[in-house]
Amino acid sequence: MFRSKSNELVELHGFLKVIGAILALLVSGVFLFNVLLAQDLYPFDYQAARYLDDVIDGKLPQDRPNEVVIIGDSTASRALLPRHIEEFNAVSLAINGGNLRDSYYALKRYLQSQPSPRCIAIMTSYGAYQFHNANRFWAFTVAAGFLSFSDLMDLYKTSRQENIFPASEMSLPLYLYEIVSHRLGLYLGWDLLHNYIAKPYMTRTHPAQSYRTLMRERGALPLQSAAPWVSQEFVIKNFSYLNRPFVIIPSQDFHLKKIFKLAKDHGASVRIFYPPISKSLRSVATEEWTSRVRQHMHHLSSLEDHVEFENTIHWIDDLHFLDGTHLNESAGISYTHTILPFLENCD
Repeated sequence: MFRSKSNELVELHGFLKVIGAILALLVSGVFLFNVLLAQDLYPFDYQAARYLDDVIDGKLPQDRPNEVVIIGDSTASRALLPRHIEEFNAVSLAINGGNLRDSYYALKRYLQSQPSPRCIAIMTSYGAYQFHNANRFWAFTVAAGFLSFSDLMDLYKTSRQENIFPASEMSLPLYLYEIVSHRLGLYLGWDLLHNYIAKPYMTRTHPAQSYRTLMRERGALPLQSAAPWVSQEFVIKNFSYLNRPFVIIPSQDFHLKKIFKLAKDHGASVRIFYPPISKSLRSVATEEWTSRVRQHMHHLSSLEDHVEFENTIHWIDDLHFLDGTHLNESAGISYTHTILPFLENCD
């Protein structure tokens, strides 16, 4: 006997309901897995954002207020090491792959809840902005929850006034869509569940190591951010900007000036350092680029009485680097001791 079309439709409808229920259950399971186990299992970016939140909110114990706050990108987290400063308390809010926009919001949040330091130390790879922005803004600043929704809206408002990223590249509706999609994407991703089942040694060990390392080093990260059993080669491919003509980056200057004002409003002085660079990168082109960036930083710092630029580019042997601008741990300790007088006299 032939089944009627109505029976076939009923069966198809029932089949689709079962498939839909299975998919809904699967997605819900992944979402709950991500939400419930996020603090213990999410990789480095999330752990870094969690640590910064804990520092900024005053959740970590300390015996005395921080006299120096370090901000900047990953070069700062490997060259300015608070744990190896005995003369005074210091903490690092440096963000791997971050830029001066992220540093401004980190400092702003810190000063809203913590005692004002006497000195703000800044180290950032000025020319790496485009690389940082393309690779880290959505993945860290947005998805990992480093900036609150109100800060993200403040960022869009000010960027529209200054005609800089993100308002210069997208409308407000698209910006809001990207924020929601990246935040949800963090909790709907399958990678964490896959690694939990297939690579438990990496999922459980590395995130915990990242957070403990950040806490022990007071925010710095003199170790590589990859899992300890993953080798890291010396690479220079991310530093091609050093061989190009120097270009002023309006968004970086805008947020640097906001950092200056924020420091002044809280009675803090500012010291700016340019990251050490590997000698293997030294050439006529890079000498020209670093000369121009020094002139630019000197000009910006000269506009404010409470700001000084340490006008030296440190060219250091390759054996002291993980890559072109990231010092290894022993070199980071040595560099920290080298620039210590500038921080001691920063007031």
